[in-house]
Amino acid sequence: MARRSAPRRAIRSPRRWLRSLAALVVTLALLAGLGYGGWRVWQKVDPLFNVPVNEGCQTTVGGNSYTLDLEQSGNAAIIVAESIRRGLPSRAATIALATAMQESGLRNLDYGDRDSIGLFQQRPSQGWGTRAQIKDPWYSSGKFYDELVKVANWQTEDINDAAQSVQKSGVPDGYRKHIDAAKAWASTLTGNSPRALSCVNRSTDAGRAGALAATTVKGLANRATVTAKGTTVTVRSTDAT
Repeated sequence: MARRSAPRRAIRSPRRWLRSLAALVVTLALLAGLGYGGWRVWQKVDPLFNVPVNEGCQTTVGGNSYTLDLEQSGNAAIIVAESIRRGLPSRAATIALATAMQESGLRNLDYGDRDSIGLFQQRPSQGWGTRAQIKDPWYSSGKFYDELVKVANWQTEDINDAAQSVQKSGVPDGYRKHIDAAKAWASTLTGNSPRALSCVNRSTDAGRAGALAATTVKGLANRATVTAKGTTVTVRSTDAT
């Protein structure tokens, strides 16, 4: 009786196997590169609105654009709103914004050098308030303005120097690099540069709309009526600016 022979197995040479693997790696790398490149292009510009796709706000003043994410934008809005509530000129908001940009990157930090915290890196041990107070952006902005208006000639003094007079920073010239951006945001958020602002918020959380409405009411006081419905906030201003 004849014995059935075992089926033959195809044997690839090591070189051929390596060539196939190399080709596969190159193909995957090319696809990954194309995919990443396409994602970066999509990420930068929304073709419908011509504004950054990532959540945040952008202002364009004098042909120059400046972008902040939502957290930074919200803090910038509070800083400027507090200056409006106090009846201060936009220069005060510019100085405050340049200061917070340098000190915290417009983020409400719970850490810093020694006991410094918050937007302006104010220190409880130096009489700026309690930790809880300083962590409130409205409070910390107000405390900054309290000290700013005590500076002689702050309305005409160099912006960097006015900020340093309040902060007494170890980097006395650090605020200067933020002046152009601070001016643009202050001008935009005080209404002196109309139609300069574009924002993208992709949240469907109605809570964000409510928080925005509350901030707007507090900042604009009797200058506007604000209502929140679902994820929509409607502002009707009684002041043209």
